[in-house]
Amino acid sequence: MFYSTKMELFWINRICLQIQMGRKNVMKSQQRLAEIIFMRIQELHRERCTAYVSGVGRKDISRRFGKKVKYICLFEDYIVYKLTGVRQIDYSLATRTMAFDIYSLEWDTKILDAAEIDVSMLSKVVPIGAKAGNMSLQITEELGFMNRPVIVSGCHDQIAAAIGSGVFNERHGVDGTGTVECITVAFSKGQKIDKMLLQKSGFAIVPYMKDLFVTYAFSYTGGALLKWYRDKVSPMEAKEAYENGQNPYEVYNRGVSDGEPSELLILPYFAGAGTPYMDNSAKGIIAGLTMDTSKEKIYQGIMEGCLMK
Repeated sequence: MFYSTKMELFWINRICLQIQMGRKNVMKSQQRLAEIIFMRIQELHRERCTAYVSGVGRKDISRRFGKKVKYICLFEDYIVYKLTGVRQIDYSLATRTMAFDIYSLEWDTKILDAAEIDVSMLSKVVPIGAKAGNMSLQITEELGFMNRPVIVSGCHDQIAAAIGSGVFNERHGVDGTGTVECITVAFSKGQKIDKMLLQKSGFAIVPYMKDLFVTYAFSYTGGALLKWYRDKVSPMEAKEAYENGQNPYEVYNRGVSDGEPSELLILPYFAGAGTPYMDNSAKGIIAGLTMDTSKEKIYQGIMEGCLMK
């Protein structure tokens, strides 16, 4: 999250907070904050949802940066603001702040009040693709555009993948693979789904379009694990492929058997486990290795493990 000041931007992330507060305190704080937010959004135990997060709220910002802080922005609304002078953020990225009510589609003032953050510091929340305005004249001239481009709010990457794949109705979904692998599924507000079970299992509930929500089922290691194979297991072959003007993954794919499994069991938790476990301490496993196991089999087993997950 960006804290915008007259002088510079301060990027406050988990690593910075760990340095200042200590890892154990941060993890405990995050867990308690998540409990407060979960109870608030689900309208449970209202009497217990009042004031934990003040320690990381406006007073904490003021203590660190004085009275220079004027706005709090994420990447999306900061970029839109710099291009147009308008502060606005879409539903999907506002949801990631954990201070957005996914049902009323407004900032949750009870959470913000508990954190002692004035809602005026946050950007206006808008639907995906909402127009912010035209690019400022100065930036238009600097970039060499003949006309002033229209700037709109985007969305979370998995939301964009769903839209681009034609997920416009409930019970439709898309499986996108990049660094991670993520299945994004749409459901309607009226659909009978145990939303509490989803949230307890680490599945986000994100406003989508019309009366739809989406949720994400993901593994941290999709393409990332294939990249690990390229860099750590088969770098010499990758170098040779690049020198010959080839994509190393196309070379690796030629060694994959069309009709037989790899005979390996690979648990792809090389960067922790995603949903439903959400366990950053989980470790990967390669089981079934023998003296006859080739690198090609390991590559094939990686893909099988990601598919099984």
